[in-house]
Amino acid sequence: MFAAVARRTATGTLPGAVTLFGRKSFEGYYRDYPLHPRNFGVMASLFSTGKFELPALPYDYNALEPYISAKTLKFHHDKHHATYVKNLNELIKGTDYENQKLEDIIRNADGPTFNNAAQAWNHTFFWNSMKPNGGGEPTGLVKEQIDRCFSSFSKYKEEFSEKATKHFGSGWAWLVWCNEKRRLEVIETHDAGNPITIKKWPIITCDLWEHGYYLDRQNDRGAYVKSWWSVVNWDFANEKLEKAMRGDPIDETVGGGQ
Repeated sequence: MFAAVARRTATGTLPGAVTLFGRKSFEGYYRDYPLHPRNFGVMASLFSTGKFELPALPYDYNALEPYISAKTLKFHHDKHHATYVKNLNELIKGTDYENQKLEDIIRNADGPTFNNAAQAWNHTFFWNSMKPNGGGEPTGLVKEQIDRCFSSFSKYKEEFSEKATKHFGSGWAWLVWCNEKRRLEVIETHDAGNPITIKKWPIITCDLWEHGYYLDRQNDRGAYVKSWWSVVNWDFANEKLEKAMRGDPIDETVGGGQ
């Protein structure tokens, strides 16, 4: 799932750092997204310490407006997501987990190590579950399987929205592929819960933690979920579902390959 990247320093290049869901070097992200705050010197220290590194957002902070504000994305990514990555690196230092992939840590760990590993993974998947000018109804394989498994997109959307809105406390709402049943399902996970621990293939997710919407919507999660539908990345969902149904190893399915 992870691509090795090089950490740039004043004296040269240090190999070995790993980026969560890394498909590009950080330099590539900053070239493609010149308005990303990292180009203005923000967050430099977060990208240069520990085994796992905070990935850049795959779009600018303001790219999801008016549905999700730049202020919310900045706090969510630069503060909350960054803290999970930082905590994870501190927790695994000097342990057997230091040499494991993130998915394996999620499968094998418990307590604070699991919580921070899963939250780091979940947030990266969440960023990729959205895109500018997203939303609308899915096409391709996702549409085909939603129609087969839920009868229609409207029924799927209703079920997902209801579970997301009514979920008690913090957690995540997921569209997942169940290989055993050969069908899509909508599930909820509490707190840092991650579907790979129950052998479900994540296809798309919505973050239900209040820090993901409180600045924009206060305690109105329903309004947040309604807005989230306008930025869903169905291209990403199609990519994940195709790999899941093909039977690719789950790590490659969720992470897009090595």
